[in-house]
Amino acid sequence: EDASRGIGKGALLLLGLVLHNSKGIEILQLRETVLPVFELKSQGEVIWEESNVTGEEMVVLSGLLMFNTTLHTLNLKQNRLGPSGAPALQALLSKYIQGIACCSLRSVDVRHNEINGSCAGSLAETVANHPLLEYFNKIPLGDLRNNRIENLNLYPAGINLLGALILGRLLQRNTSLLSLSLCEEDITYDGKDFKGLESIANALAPHSTLAYNQTLRKLVLTDKELPLQELLDEKETLLDFSHKSLTDADALSLCCSLRFNRSLTHLDLSYNKLRPLTARVL
Repeated sequence: EDASRGIGKGALLLLGLVLHNSKGIEILQLRETVLPVFELKSQGEVIWEESNVTGEEMVVLSGLLMFNTTLHTLNLKQNRLGPSGAPALQALLSKYIQGIACCSLRSVDVRHNEINGSCAGSLAETVANHPLLEYFNKIPLGDLRNNRIENLNLYPAGINLLGALILGRLLQRNTSLLSLSLCEEDITYDGKDFKGLESIANALAPHSTLAYNQTLRKLVLTDKELPLQELLDEKETLLDFSHKSLTDADALSLCCSLRFNRSLTHLDLSYNKLRPLTARVL
């Protein structure tokens, strides 16, 4: 049976917990996915890239893994977790934070799983506050959390919108990062969802209720030629970027470097593709 035949998420999670405590069941098949029950209870690495794992199967999987005392790596890249699988992953990580489960998990990768909407924000909050995770979606959480990194290039990694939401939260507290490279199309789902970009923008701009980053000098989000280094070197007094098809990502890159510039007297961003996000950051 599976969720499409009337079993709710609570029952699926209970099924996973029961299977974890069972001694005789070695394999469970849900739809096309075969879960090796016996191995999952003690495996140190669970690597299931492109395995067609669905959100419902993630619920069962979280129950199976919740008390695995040796699990250190969970890789579910390019599956079908979606919004229904995100809460199950969040529940698993929350148990680790609360000390209910083991504290061995260090690396999680769920890129390219269409995790978006409100569930992405909740999961991002849990990941950003997890004290022991070292990597999530290739983001070096430990280095950012402990201010051990100055330059970070995540452009080729494809951290997705979820990764951008996490980065925004970590950047608020980070005091070591000087340069960061991301891909605008990746973190905005090709311009369909700007929550990740807004999260990074919030981390860079002074806000009445949030801490904000005061060290990041160079932010690269697109392949446009922007005079970021010239701004940092204070070699420009006038910048005319009118009619350049600039996006919010381009403007955010400029604003990041402008925070450290004391020479610019004129900036023209008229006739571009800018939204209220840019106005707020400016």
